[in-house]
This record gives sequence, structure tokens and C-alpha cells, in this order.
Amino acid sequence: MATSEEQELMAKIGSLASKINRHKAQQHNTNFGYHGPGRNRYRNKTLVLNGQSGSAQSVDANAASNSTSSSWVSKTDRHLQLINSAIYEKEAQSRSNAIEQTHRHRQLRKDNREKSKLANFARQNANHAAASSSASASAPKFEITIDGIHFHVLKGGNKLVKFPGDVNPPSATPKVAFIGGVKFHRTRNGNLVRHGIVRAQQQLLSKGTCPEGDSCDLSHEVTEERTPLCLHFAKGKCINPSCPYVHAQHSQSDPIKGCKRPHIERASVLRRAGNRSSPEEMDDISSDDDFAADSDDIDSDGVEEFIGKDEVEDARFSEQTDFISF
Repeated sequence: MATSEEQELMAKIGSLASKINRHKAQQHNTNFGYHGPGRNRYRNKTLVLNGQSGSAQSVDANAASNSTSSSWVSKTDRHLQLINSAIYEKEAQSRSNAIEQTHRHRQLRKDNREKSKLANFARQNANHAAASSSASASAPKFEITIDGIHFHVLKGGNKLVKFPGDVNPPSATPKVAFIGGVKFHRTRNGNLVRHGIVRAQQQLLSKGTCPEGDSCDLSHEVTEERTPLCLHFAKGKCINPSCPYVHAQHSQSDPIKGCKRPHIERASVLRRAGNRSSPEEMDDISSDDDFAADSDDIDSDGVEEFIGKDEVEDARFSEQTDFISF
């Protein structure tokens, strides 16, 4: 009898244990079967017991980070690096100097190639002008024909001036001409000036800096006499507070009050008018816009100071890209 009772009791215990296990299994599947979007977990959790101590710790951490950031500079070259600021400045200086020196070496090699090309072109295509009765054998002139227009080569190859008495209008001269690989721009009277002169003047006036820096052969002295008038100011429409061009007002008592265009007497024009010794040199007073072929043509008076005199050839121009000695 005792054996049957024990068996019945063991059966009840087993059934109860199975029910408990099934109940636990159902709860486990319900809780962990679906994981919804949870909150982001953060590392380095800290317990702040007092607000003042926490703020003090944050101030100390900010000061430490500022001191660290001031003494170290992150650099991304091929890899992310941390470099001391003093060492980084020295390396940056040496790197910029090396880049500038490499650029100068490349420019020098390019200059040599350009000079050889231009010399060959001048020997093959340029002809000597007919010698006049006056003694001018010390500075021989060359003639170049472009689109049927004859030009004298002046200023050591920096300027091409049309023959005196040429009947072609200024618009007949090409706006941009490439002569032996050298780029020339048209002036307002139909003459041509070299691109190197125009580029130096435009960059110096518009940007205030020259890409060549101290090694540039041209003058960087920006004076009021060398700076052209602001056309927008003359029309009353200049809104640039730091305009690099001259803002000049003309009084009503000026003898040019009947003309609506701005006038200025340039020193280069006055010198040429006083020093003109032969009738072969033609005027290029390009400040007179009435005869200009286009409004954006080059003002030859503005580049006259950069070209220099025809008789004295500056040796520094020979180092430029598109220079050729005639």
C-alpha cells in the first residue's frame, strides 16, 4: 500500500514540476522573443553626487583639452597624425618653400623652352625694317605681319605697334594673337601688348598680390598715378568700400566739364609727347575711348610703366616666360 501511495505522490510532483517548467519557458519566450528599439548605450558613465564638483571637473577637463589642442595639431596626410604645433609650423614653412622652389625651377625650364621657340620664330618670320636716313642703327627694328597688318616690334618684344599711317581700324587687329607661342592682347588703338605685362598689372590691381612675390621682375609699387580710375565710381554705381581703383571727383569748373568721360593726364603719355624725336612712332593714347574697338581692350597707358623704355633693355625681363630679345 505504501508503494502505491509513493508512486502516486511522485506522479503528482512530476506533473507539477512539468507545469512549472512550461510556465517558465513561456515567460522566457515572451520577454526575449522581440527586441524593440532601445536607447543608445553610453560608455564611461559617471555618477555626479554634487553639481559643483561636476562643473569643476568639467572645467578642468576643458582646460586640459584646450592645453592639449594648443600644443598638438592633427594632420591628415596619408595617415591621421598628431604633431607638435612648433614642429608643424617648421615643417609647413619648409614645405611651402620647397613647393615655391620647385615652381621656380619648372618656370625656369619653361622660360628656356619659350625663349628658344620665340628666337626661332623671329629668325624665320621677322624682317628688318628699312633703315631710315636718321641714325637709328643702334636699335634695329623688326616687322611682323598679322592678318595683313604690319607691326613694329618695340620695347624688346613686349609691344607691337602698327605702322604710321595705317588705315586699318582698331577692330581689325585680333583681340588675342599668338605669335610664336606668345600671347598678345589688343590695346584700344589696335596695337598689341604681351600677356605677361597685362597679367602682372591685372593681378596686382585686382587681388593686391602678385603670385611671383618678391621674385617678380615688375614693379609692385601701386600708386595713384599707376592705378586707373574706377568706371563704376564715375557712373555713380561703385558700392565696393575697399575698391582698389581711384575714386576721383571732377569739379564743374574743369575745362573738360563738357565731356562725360573721366580724363586723366598720364605721365607716360606726357613723356612720350616730349621725347618723341621721329615721326615713325605713332600715338597709342588708349585712354581715349572714342576710338576703342571694344570696351574691355587693354589700356596701353596702364601697362606703359610695366614695359619700360625701348632703348634700355632690362636684363630682368629676359627671365620671363615669353620674352625675346630683338
